[in-house]
Amino acid sequence: MALFITFCQAFTLRRLLGLAIVALLCLFLVRQIFYAEPHHGHVEPLRRMMALGDTRKVILFWTKFFGDDFSTHINFDVVNSCPVHNCFLTSDRSYLHDSTAVVFHADLEATDLPLTRSVNQSFVFYLLESPFKHLGRFRQQPYKGYFNLTWTYRHDSDVLATYYMNSYQPNLGGDRASRAKKKNKALALISNCQAPSNRDLYISELLQYFPVDVIGGCGNKTCPRGEWECTKQFSEYRFYLAFENALCQDYLTEKAFRAFSHDILPIVLGQGNYNALLPPNSFLNVADFVSPKKLAEHLHYLSRNPDEYEQHFKWKQFSEHSRIPVAYNQDRTDICQLCEIINRVPAIQSTYPDIHDWWVTQARCYVPLFSSAQKTRNLRSLLTLITTIIFLRKYFSYDYFI
Repeated sequence: MALFITFCQAFTLRRLLGLAIVALLCLFLVRQIFYAEPHHGHVEPLRRMMALGDTRKVILFWTKFFGDDFSTHINFDVVNSCPVHNCFLTSDRSYLHDSTAVVFHADLEATDLPLTRSVNQSFVFYLLESPFKHLGRFRQQPYKGYFNLTWTYRHDSDVLATYYMNSYQPNLGGDRASRAKKKNKALALISNCQAPSNRDLYISELLQYFPVDVIGGCGNKTCPRGEWECTKQFSEYRFYLAFENALCQDYLTEKAFRAFSHDILPIVLGQGNYNALLPPNSFLNVADFVSPKKLAEHLHYLSRNPDEYEQHFKWKQFSEHSRIPVAYNQDRTDICQLCEIINRVPAIQSTYPDIHDWWVTQARCYVPLFSSAQKTRNLRSLLTLITTIIFLRKYFSYDYFI
């Protein structure tokens, strides 16, 4: 009898232990399905949540970003800090049918587009480069009426790209004594030669009147460790040539922003909204000088008059310049903008009839003719313009140039 009781107790204990293990396993599965935080590399829990009525919006990055996964370019977790943060970012194409927005970078192919699309999906055109980078690429028929939203540097985009603005991390330090010891020279970091902005021609003429060190494949100096390491040399120079590779309305890259991470006076060449984005009197603009010679004269003047040079660093005394102005609030990043848009009801149904027309024809780009007293310089600029027009004629109608 005692043996039987012992057997029953042991059996009951094993049964209870088994039930406990089963219960723990069930709790684990419930936690994984309903409470685990999704990541872009682990999407199945999110799919189950959506099937159960979860309101999360999926943003799918369909293409690569210059050959790399989009997660190497954009922090997929940044959306968690947005005012509207129910969006989930992924590059897993199996999520196509569950996506509210599908993002396409320029390195897409017409043969690699989704075969189906839902009326509740927004297809997003994403580009950070100027139109010169992808001339004619989007004239193909598949792209006509294909995109619902645009996400670029242009201020008339549906989503304003803030990627380059993140380079604005100003150095509020520095002092007059250290700036006085700097070389009376300008520095330029350029690897893209013969850019549409004609910046190399401008620098060539500026060199006749003011010393400039050009680091990179287009210059007289090299920096083998890469462009980021080269910026450490900013501490040796008084001026930095922040010249864009293209002159298009609103086109503004990290070239201007990164100068403020160093104690140096930037000189800008571009069509960005510098006055709205950068601290007052913190930069010089090529557009304010009739020729490279006149700019050089002003640089010499600033070098001879330290008090005037120092006027361009007064902005450091005011903490409000430690961030981009409210109109371009960094807390409202482009990801936040997109997440807000796709949460609106009803879903966006309209499309861009001709994305090539919007992206290229309406871009307001131009090739400059820098004024000069030298006839040979004018002739060279004219020849450059003629060559550019001949090249562009391949992609535009004749009427565009009239």
